[in-house]
Amino acid sequence: MALVRVVAAVLVFVCAGCAAPATPPALQYATVSGKVFDSATNAGIPMAMITINGIQSATSDASGAFKISNVPNGPVDWFATAGSAYSQQSGSLSLTPGQPYTLNISLTHL
Repeated sequence: MALVRVVAAVLVFVCAGCAAPATPPALQYATVSGKVFDSATNAGIPMAMITINGIQSATSDASGAFKISNVPNGPVDWFATAGSAYSQQSGSLSLTPGQPYTLNISLTHL
């Protein structure tokens, strides 16, 4: 009987460490949206790839618009590319928890 109690106690202890971490509150995230456009014509660039912190990304739509949700607040780095026809662009910004951020990106046609 003592062995059963020991095994049960060990299982409870081991399983307690297996629980998934709690998801941080929504106010710890921001939304980044904007438009990728041609620097000469101001036309939206479709199919541009926007990446934040190297892990979250979005592809611009036919008008060049994009939106990335659930971006952790604080300083972030971004990178944008639209294939070999356009220059690449990168930068940094600081996000405020729970606030939307507009990022408009100008790329040069090569």
